[in-house]
Amino acid sequence: HPIDTMTETERLWRIRQAIAELPDGQRQCMQLWLEDFSSEEISRALRLSVVAVKSRIRDAKRALRERLGDEGALPEEWNHDEQN
Repeated sequence: HPIDTMTETERLWRIRQAIAELPDGQRQCMQLWLEDFSSEEISRALRLSVVAVKSRIRDAKRALRERLGDEGALPEEWNHDEQN
């Protein structure tokens, strides 16, 4: 159904816009996380502790939900396991 696809595309666009407007630290962590980097890999790439990375990702997700409501729920394929 084409309208469903459009709605999903628009939703993803809005989520990406909201991510782009996050504070730098949260945005960088989120972008790497969405590319399937593990918390450990992100911590090495950004020279942060793993605890800081997990905290920023958690804060970023909370900010997205607050900003977008239910729309801010990340697509299922983005919610990969954070324990990897």
